[in-house]
Amino acid sequence: MGIVFFFFLLLQEAVTQTVAEYVIVFTDKPRMNNCQPSSFLSQRALERRQRYRIPIKEEDYPIDSFYIDSILCLDTDVELITKSKWLNYIVVSCDTSLMDKIQQVSFVKQVSALHLIDYSALVQGKIFTEVVPNTPNVPTINNDEMVDTAWYGLMFSQIKRHNGHLLHHAGYKGDGMLIAILDCGYSGIYTLPAFDNLHAENRLLGYYDFVEEGYNMFSNNSHGMYVLSTMASNMAYTAVGTAPKAQYVIIKTEAVSYEQIREEYFMVEGLECADSIGADVINISLGYSRFDDTTTSHTFLDLDELHSVASIALSLSTEKGAVVSSSAGNEGAKSWKYINIPGNGYNTLCVAAVNSNGQVASFSSRGSSLFKKVKPNIASVGWDTFLQQSNGDIAMGSGTSFSAPVNAGLVACLRQAYPQKTSHEIIQAIFQSCNHPFAPDTLTGYGIPDYWTAYRIMEASTLNDDKILTVYPNPVQSILTVKAYYPENIFHIEIMDVTGRTLFSLPYHGNDCVHINMSNLSAGIYILKIHTSGKIITKKISKLMFN
Repeated sequence: MGIVFFFFLLLQEAVTQTVAEYVIVFTDKPRMNNCQPSSFLSQRALERRQRYRIPIKEEDYPIDSFYIDSILCLDTDVELITKSKWLNYIVVSCDTSLMDKIQQVSFVKQVSALHLIDYSALVQGKIFTEVVPNTPNVPTINNDEMVDTAWYGLMFSQIKRHNGHLLHHAGYKGDGMLIAILDCGYSGIYTLPAFDNLHAENRLLGYYDFVEEGYNMFSNNSHGMYVLSTMASNMAYTAVGTAPKAQYVIIKTEAVSYEQIREEYFMVEGLECADSIGADVINISLGYSRFDDTTTSHTFLDLDELHSVASIALSLSTEKGAVVSSSAGNEGAKSWKYINIPGNGYNTLCVAAVNSNGQVASFSSRGSSLFKKVKPNIASVGWDTFLQQSNGDIAMGSGTSFSAPVNAGLVACLRQAYPQKTSHEIIQAIFQSCNHPFAPDTLTGYGIPDYWTAYRIMEASTLNDDKILTVYPNPVQSILTVKAYYPENIFHIEIMDVTGRTLFSLPYHGNDCVHINMSNLSAGIYILKIHTSGKIITKKISKLMFN
């Protein structure tokens, strides 16, 4: 009888135990000074930090291992699921009865269910400022006749939509750039023809799996393979992607078998991984709003600010030197209709979907006039996008899952052209190149980027003034000539007297030369002010008496 009663108690204990997942935020990193940056950042990542003058902060250091071990030792059933050094937390699975014990640990700052975490505490002391266009759009020079358009095969129309083929023709195909892809499964990348060149040139540098569902990331799902093919395909006259010469790292942060908020936490670890290896561009063709457990789903109010660990991590990724291209979502025709997390992150390129003619896809997720940031902020070809299919064909697919990587590949080409430019400067040029940068809407934000225009904008801002234009004769008696070497980057010219009074103000229409009649002005010193896409150039002009 006693034995029966004993087993009854064991059965009752098993029934009453409730296992759940919790995020545990720590107070500090007391032993971080014992850790050298080279132990947690690759040489490439360290060089990037140095190049962009990005300091290594406390958040970059690993979580104190003593803190993690102390939590895991509280009970044999405590399981570590994921962690974040940037936000100094771990996610564990354990019995709810342990919560009181964990909360009493001196170095634990916060314990909560994953969807109830105090996000404001995580971003305390971190100030994010959204990049916005600050100069007018400028026209581009189209050099289609110089490009072998047939070389791109079926993918030409989606590259031409952004004038990306002109970047390629100028020699920028992503060489030396590292693109990290955070996605789901990558089935087929070792067997399908789109990736033959990628493997032959050893440009697939590695892979990571932060989900570990019980099967490897190269089986059961092909979503990440589709995404990769829009950038990495390099089959001449069949299918050439937007970054056919870039290096790639593939990272699994998305589960195949469930949709849970823990996947946002996996994404954070994936973003930290991308930073630690020095990724120049990060593509995320994932998004979250609704979960299997609807009590953890997001609300509309979560979209504008940082109400997700993934959104916070995306914002940090840009601050640490990467440019992130994230799909807006495919909810436009559904009851939800709005963008998904994490595309709402600060300075994230949140990419809506259009077709190759620039028509907005009905499925592309929308923004809102109630948002404090323009989201989505750009658009790319995600409707009838050509990509590698699992059966070996190159055929169309649709979704913002494809607009984001089409864009990401071109971002990498632009970064290759200007490796000294910061992530914010790159984003600024992309916004300025869009087709309606000063009339953003809730469908495509600032519009569709023109990457050749973005290239020319950055070219003008990089060159010395004398390489942008010359002004002659100086001194002048009658006609002053302004000769521009990059006329599409100049949009306004002024002549001012020494008091600052404007005497002439005229728009610049992209001509190589403009002639200004100064014969009616008195002899003396005048200021020529030239507004370019990158800066304002001023030159002192001496006016001689006209004989």
